[in-house]
Amino acid sequence: MSDLARHSHANFLTSDKAHYVNSRPHGPAADFNGDGVPDLAVSNSGCHLSTPSKTVSVLLGNGDGTFQAAVDYPAGCDSTSVTAADLNGDGSLDLAFANQGGSGVSVFLGNGDGTFQASLTFGVGIAPRSVAVGDFNADGKPDLAVANRGT
Repeated sequence: MSDLARHSHANFLTSDKAHYVNSRPHGPAADFNGDGVPDLAVSNSGCHLSTPSKTVSVLLGNGDGTFQAAVDYPAGCDSTSVTAADLNGDGSLDLAFANQGGSGVSVFLGNGDGTFQASLTFGVGIAPRSVAVGDFNADGKPDLAVANRGT
């Protein structure tokens, strides 16, 4: 993944910075550290012994279209479908992602400064592929919905 900065004339400028992620990266752009600049969270999906990275990478935005070095957080096997929301109501964005190879959904609670606590994992069935956030039961709190492979 390379940084691309949008120039005012609707073209993109490339950067000499590259952030290496595994195949099939997924993730949202959101402000994880509260500075008003978009940051990125990217899943590095993989389960194989040849894949050393079973992580979610967080790249904090510099405000000029580039990003700081990635910080990797340990994730489950074949993590996909990362989404961001304030799941615990503390005002900080959290991350939720499906662990397709681990049959669970994991949550990283955000500290508000662009860092995250160790993951909490919840069993959800076989091969979860996608996770979405919404207030599905109309109680004013965010809920997670999970789509499992083959269902």
